[in-house]
Amino acid sequence: MEPATPQLGAFMMALVSAGYIMPMVAVVEILIGVSFLVNRYVALSLVLLAPLSVNFVGINLAFTPEGVAPALFVFIANVYLIVINREKYLPMLK
Repeated sequence: MEPATPQLGAFMMALVSAGYIMPMVAVVEILIGVSFLVNRYVALSLVLLAPLSVNFVGINLAFTPEGVAPALFVFIANVYLIVINREKYLPMLK
């Protein structure tokens, strides 16, 4: 699959060539998905998903602004789910 822009292709190749970032992201995404499916540790999974969704939006804004809608959906859904689970985060914020 061809990248949308040459700059995005170069960025992705830099991440892949680092050797550990993309596999780590894949493992974290799988663990988050399993957590959501089994409805365990959802609050922790939402916290782990936050930096991924922020970067998803940032990468799309930087390289392919016309494709930012799915990234914004993930980000907004993440924020919404964090807000409705806010009581689980309050002890950490005291």
